[in-house]
Amino acid sequence: MKKFIIPFLLLFIMSCYYTLETTKLENVDSINIEGIENKTNEYRINEYLMNELTRIFVNDSNLKLGKSGENTADLNITIKEFNEEVVAIDFNENPTSKKIIIRLKYLFKREEEVIDENKDYVFEYNYVVEANKNDDVYIQEAMKNLAKNLKDQLVEGF
Repeated sequence: MKKFIIPFLLLFIMSCYYTLETTKLENVDSINIEGIENKTNEYRINEYLMNELTRIFVNDSNLKLGKSGENTADLNITIKEFNEEVVAIDFNENPTSKKIIIRLKYLFKREEEVIDENKDYVFEYNYVVEANKNDDVYIQEAMKNLAKNLKDQLVEGF
């Protein structure tokens, strides 16, 4: 009896996962990442995020990059806030750990149908400060992680 229950249970779980995975982006073949609006004083973060989103959707997703069209989902992103905070300092009051906080809004839609929307998405990235790295390197790493989180949220998450 156990020989039949275990394979059936595994098959059932796999079929549920397949159904959940494919229903969110049904009939969507490609994604159009429109220009990312940057309302912060930190220049180039929109460029970094656009580059990382493009890279991650090309490499890690079933979606292709495309122009607006019938089977294309449009992604609109506005970066509303960028903050960098010191988390820890050493005895000489030099920062040893920092946190980058990014607040943005996004709209992911297909034609007029909203697939996913978040008007206050908050992303935090903690890092240890190294003497031989400048802040731009950490910002690029934060954008890489933000792009991965957004892709997971948009494509795989509910």
